Amino acid sequence: MPDNGTCRLCRKVRRLQDSHIIPKFVFDWMKRTGPKYFRYAGTPNIRRQDGIREMLLCEACEDLFSKDERLFAKLIFRPVIADPARSFSYDEYLMRFLLSVVWRVMTSRVYTGSRTTEFTKELAEAEEEWRGYLVGESDLARFNPVHIFVTDILADRAQPVQDLNSYMARAVDATIAESRSL
Repeated sequence: MPDNGTCRLCRKVRRLQDSHIIPKFVFDWMKRTGPKYFRYAGTPNIRRQDGIREMLLCEACEDLFSKDERLFAKLIFRPVIADPARSFSYDEYLMRFLLSVVWRVMTSRVYTGSRTTEFTKELAEAEEEWRGYLVGESDLARFNPVHIFVTDILADRAQPVQDLNSYMARAVDATIAESRSL
């Protein structure tokens, strides 16, 4: 049952939803096309039936994200699964979708509870800029762009490490890249 709390996106006290960090349609597809269970890196001996979720967003903010998730699934995810050579452009909904995922990763316990880096200040500033953009309060300025990497299966002889295809084709991962040289 959802609990009242402060929504991390709109910052209003509301009934919170059990929010997926990585959108649910990804895990639904993985279950339809492969094993029905998942394993998380931190607890590999425990079988899971869904992606990581936590009490993060209110219903209105979940609905805000779901619009772009549906477009991404319809216009990019499913078409690229069907034809990996398919191209797509960075439209406004795609940027919002990508930022919503990266923002959820940064805001969730999965990321924030596990690390402090020399970039902690910049990560907090990026999280605030992206939050403002996602709720329509501000434009993107400093922490732009965000990219998506679409991969395909490699020929066995071209794999740089063992089992790379299994990871690239059947794993879900998100990370925040950090570099002083950029």
